[in-house]
Amino acid sequence: MFTVIGRYINREVLLSWLAVTSALLVILMSHRFAGFLGSAASGEIPPHSVWPLVGLSTVQYLVIIVPVAFFLSVLLALGRLYKDSEMAAMMACGVGPLHLYKALVWIAVPVMAGVAVLSLQAAPAATQTMNEVQETARAEARLSVFEPGAFRNLEGADGVFYAERRANGELEGVFIQGTEGDERVLIRAQRAWLEAEPDGPRYLVLERGYRYELIPGEAQLQRTRFERHGLRLPEARVDAGADEREARSVSELLSSGRAEDMAEFHWRLSMPIGGLVLTLLAVPLAKTKPRQGRYSRLFIGIVVYLVYSNLLATGQVWLERGQLPMAMGLWWVHGLFLLVAGILLMQQTGGYRRWLQRGGEQGA
Repeated sequence: MFTVIGRYINREVLLSWLAVTSALLVILMSHRFAGFLGSAASGEIPPHSVWPLVGLSTVQYLVIIVPVAFFLSVLLALGRLYKDSEMAAMMACGVGPLHLYKALVWIAVPVMAGVAVLSLQAAPAATQTMNEVQETARAEARLSVFEPGAFRNLEGADGVFYAERRANGELEGVFIQGTEGDERVLIRAQRAWLEAEPDGPRYLVLERGYRYELIPGEAQLQRTRFERHGLRLPEARVDAGADEREARSVSELLSSGRAEDMAEFHWRLSMPIGGLVLTLLAVPLAKTKPRQGRYSRLFIGIVVYLVYSNLLATGQVWLERGQLPMAMGLWWVHGLFLLVAGILLMQQTGGYRRWLQRGGEQGA
């Protein structure tokens, strides 16, 4: 009979987990997708790089979404069983917390094993690839500024660029308007092309044109004719979007020996471990009275997760600063919530009262 009950509980948890995971992923990725679309619309990245970046971001978000979604799904599934008095019927048949754990372990362990793979391997690799994609995408976007036929803003500079056409790899009919200090500068050239030194600055080389300078407060416009004129283009620093440590492999973190890298390793390790701890905590936390409803514990569950995640983040900062011994890592946070889960179980099963009674008898 227990096998049937275990399958029934697991089915309820899995359905809730898929629903919660999908909802959280859609919410978070919609915001991320809008950000990438905005970057593409402003010319920071080319449009064709939006979907690869969305896919890589999904891998990063799954590391956080999957554990919390599984925790909330256990609360929702067991909460429904309590609400419909199904759990009361199961308990009358001898089903207790230990039986619930035996049922949940068949899905919790594989799910958190997947989280471990995501956290320790897939997410760092996705972060590294994402940084490379952003680097390439924004480099392409910077070069697209010099496409002819439209006025375009110069990235990293207060200026506008326009070219009439492209011929033989060069731009013709070039117009540039910008500022240098307090001066307003206009440049008109017959031809222009890009030159770049290896790992060095980039230049826009202008040939046969005029440079006009207008100084505020002076009516006279200064004009200078040139045969060749080079403009150093501003270095647009690419924002990788994520800390470099987040893109390092586990072996690189462990071999460096630095406190920041070791703290990052403990943070990654805490994702699957924290998911298992939250699963243990969800069973006693989900217990409700029939009239309370299946969502009555959801708010408490969200608060518990926020406290858990904030303690993990605080512990990571303390590890980076050397305020905690590295051997302790973030295990103290997991131990604290395991203790809370144990206390709740003892209270609900009467073990706490029996322990107090035994202590009183021994004291007498």
